[in-house]
Amino acid sequence: MKRASTILMAGALLASGSAYAKDYGDSGTIELGGNLQFVSSSSKTEDKDINFKTDNSSTDITLEPEVSFFLLGGLPLFVGLELGMNSSKDNEAETSQDTTKFGLNLGTGYLVKIGKARIGPAVALGFSQETRKSDNGPGADSEVTRSGPGVTIAGLAKLPIGSGGVITAGLFVENQMLTEKIKDVDNEADVTTLSFGTSIGVSVFF
Repeated sequence: MKRASTILMAGALLASGSAYAKDYGDSGTIELGGNLQFVSSSSKTEDKDINFKTDNSSTDITLEPEVSFFLLGGLPLFVGLELGMNSSKDNEAETSQDTTKFGLNLGTGYLVKIGKARIGPAVALGFSQETRKSDNGPGADSEVTRSGPGVTIAGLAKLPIGSGGVITAGLFVENQMLTEKIKDVDNEADVTTLSFGTSIGVSVFF
């Protein structure tokens, strides 16, 4: 009888533990990790005061640490930082350019559970600042800063692995409305940037 009671108690504890086991994306889930973004962007600059326009394109890689909290099942609220750095040098022309970028994003989404994975759309509002320093020879240095708000729309796929890990893959489009300032020049220009990119990331949840 005592042995039977022990077995029943053990079974009850196991059932209770499984009832409260948390799957990825359940209400109350916290996720910590980061994404590596590959971005292809085009930008248009317009300065009406001096009748100046440009149309440029570029490719960048950005690291984005991120914290998410699932307010409801499949409904995360997240905060992400954008940290980017790029350096280039033209040895023949003896010129160089260093670019640093910092940004903050706040967003949400809705991730539907399909098997073990969660897939769905996400949207984020953010603010970023990018500083580009160019060394074009003696007396020809320049520093340009672009800053302003933006909105990002993404499609995400998140797959739990092991006992608490997550792999993330995403596609996104970002539109930014920036103000460009050149150091020591009393003038501003409006810059509209449209970016398309992919991201991959790893994180843990609990």
